[in-house]
Amino acid sequence: MAQESTRPYPVDELLTAVRLEVAAELRSDGKDEQKVPLSKGRRTSHTEGRHEYLFQCRKWQDGLDGKPVLVRPSRSTGDWAPAEAKRLPDGSVRLTTAVDLGDSPANVQIREDDAAGWRTLAERLETVGQPEHPVRVESAGWMVGQGNPRLGSDRSMARWVADWASLQLNSGQRQAVSQALAGEVTFLWGPPGTGKTDVVGHIIEGSYRQDLTVLFLAPTKVAVDQALERVCDLLSAETGFPDGLVQRAGDITVPSLRDSTASRWIPTGSPRGSPRRWTPRSPNAPPPCAPRRRASPRTTGWASFEPISRQPCSSTHRRRRAVTRRTPLRPARAGRSPSRPP
Repeated sequence: MAQESTRPYPVDELLTAVRLEVAAELRSDGKDEQKVPLSKGRRTSHTEGRHEYLFQCRKWQDGLDGKPVLVRPSRSTGDWAPAEAKRLPDGSVRLTTAVDLGDSPANVQIREDDAAGWRTLAERLETVGQPEHPVRVESAGWMVGQGNPRLGSDRSMARWVADWASLQLNSGQRQAVSQALAGEVTFLWGPPGTGKTDVVGHIIEGSYRQDLTVLFLAPTKVAVDQALERVCDLLSAETGFPDGLVQRAGDITVPSLRDSTASRWIPTGSPRGSPRRWTPRSPNAPPPCAPRRRASPRTTGWASFEPISRQPCSSTHRRRRAVTRRTPLRPARAGRSPSRPP
């Protein structure tokens, strides 16, 4: 008899869906992924559930170094197996995996593990019900019609958005910004050219002035950069702007953002295995010590906007822009930057 779950609805349903995503990725042939062939392998060590191999490699991708990868024999059509690869100074590649590839695997191929984020999400969902778990169950329920997220409209928008009365926004755009800053969830849709980037920029601007931390996600790095340009314009006069108020994870791809004189981007520290993080600095700031180059990011991207320095949170996303607001609405504290509206 199966043990009854103690996790609240819909955590088990979400966990099942995430595990199916992981399984689908492991079965995928990875046609759209760039693969790296490894040859002449030999096992150098093994313990229970861990095998370490050394391979020769003629053409390596720097973006895979130290990152989660998938591996399988070159001519196989079976499932991929999670692994970690690192190129050594002599050009060989050390591969660590839980799968036994044999003592002398002749040829294998590896590719980036696109299911790594899903596995992280599954690990977090599995902790629900334990003390201090990181999942907000109430918000998870909203996605399946459980609970009632707070909706509303803020009539005193000048507190949060500079020059609110004179902004070139139509009634629908103003309603979207107002509802996003007053409610707990907002879905925004519009065809190209309808001003979604401007709206999202003002939502982030207002959220920052409400002392919220914002994580912006988009399906492409270009989409993140375009929104980031707008946000930098809106927040560049803030006191903490040169000190990391805005951070970008992964390489910047839009030239106008990368070369902007208002936002001279510098690399900052990143957790192991994460994309590089960038933060703008003022033109007169001395150059910092650059950290070691981290693994290059995937095509997806994110940016963080925060009033104080915090570690970035992990998140998984699929083809939808999202603004995550994680703390209750509250007025700005006294003594904030004079550039903010009263």
